[in-house]
Amino acid sequence: SRNRPKLWSCPAGRRNATVLNTACAVAAYKLVEWMAPHDGMVYLRTMRSDLPLVYGADEAFPVPGANVLARVKDLVIAATGHMVHTARAMLPKLREAGIVAGLVDCYTFPIAADVVLAEAREAGGRVVTIEDNYRALGSAVAEAAALGGDVRVRALAVEKHAKSAQTADEVFAYVGLSFE
Repeated sequence: SRNRPKLWSCPAGRRNATVLNTACAVAAYKLVEWMAPHDGMVYLRTMRSDLPLVYGADEAFPVPGANVLARVKDLVIAATGHMVHTARAMLPKLREAGIVAGLVDCYTFPIAADVVLAEAREAGGRVVTIEDNYRALGSAVAEAAALGGDVRVRALAVEKHAKSAQTADEVFAYVGLSFE
């Protein structure tokens, strides 16, 4: 209606909110710098776990954006937030099994589908998404892949409500997203 606030008026193809899901403190810092002057609604998701840095201080974080952390051959893993660390830990194990997987950190929603799909095409059209949420990343990648029809997507996400736990690793094990 005419009295609706401008926030809810979003022309087709233009986002009305940006969600940022960081993998480390450097990403969080850089994206807060992007948020400060940004005119629009932004939600920044961070983690409670003390995790190692993924990025150096000179890394760029365009919005929307995604960073390729490992080059692909057989399969690309698209991950976001905490799951970037889980995926990084999986890469050597996959290599031992003869699978050379790439890794893309999808730190923004809307996603940078062009980055993910380009990497997936390099892997013969295979992408696995991993997220500690309810299929936001998996759905976004699958929607983008459906437009081209040449990329298959397998989404790993939270399938049940998490319970309380002492550590993040306990929660991830409970919802089926632990390294194991």
